[in-house]
Amino acid sequence: MQPSVKTSKRIPRSLLVGMAVVLAAVSLTAAYSRRAPEVREDALASSARLAADQQAALTGSTQNAMAQAPKMVVTFRLDPAVTRGLYLGDRWVSPATFHFAQPGSQYVFQAKLQSIDAHDDRLDLSGDWSTDDPEMIAIERHDHGAVTIVVRRAGEGRLFVSAGGTRKVLQVKARQTEDAMDVRIVQ
Repeated sequence: MQPSVKTSKRIPRSLLVGMAVVLAAVSLTAAYSRRAPEVREDALASSARLAADQQAALTGSTQNAMAQAPKMVVTFRLDPAVTRGLYLGDRWVSPATFHFAQPGSQYVFQAKLQSIDAHDDRLDLSGDWSTDDPEMIAIERHDHGAVTIVVRRAGEGRLFVSAGGTRKVLQVKARQTEDAMDVRIVQ
């Protein structure tokens, strides 16, 4: 004789919520279709006006964006040891805060200056790089506009980069841990 097994036929909560949403949508559709034709036409007309207003606002903002001057950003090359192992190749990023760590007593990275226009098209610029603390931060310039920056010790310093009459200041904060240099750069 086999023991009886009680089975629970509980419906998962997500399924119940989904069914409630579908039922609500069907109910609203049925109620909408029973409305008088002139109410439906008014709703369609106001919907069309709203779409036209949104399109006009979008066109105006696009024209404003095109009239804006391109902005300059500093882009940082992600560590190739991280990206190449995943078949990503060289990746350049331009976050407001770049924070990374490397093993050892110094931090080495590449950076470059870019111009971004209203369409998010990027153009590499050959900027003039300098620092307020050459003992802490060393800069090596390359022909293609990129620079290699070496943060030699813990502390705080600034990087300056200028091109076309515009100047950017980057705050560099470095902290030495037991086995790595931890660097945060704020644009």
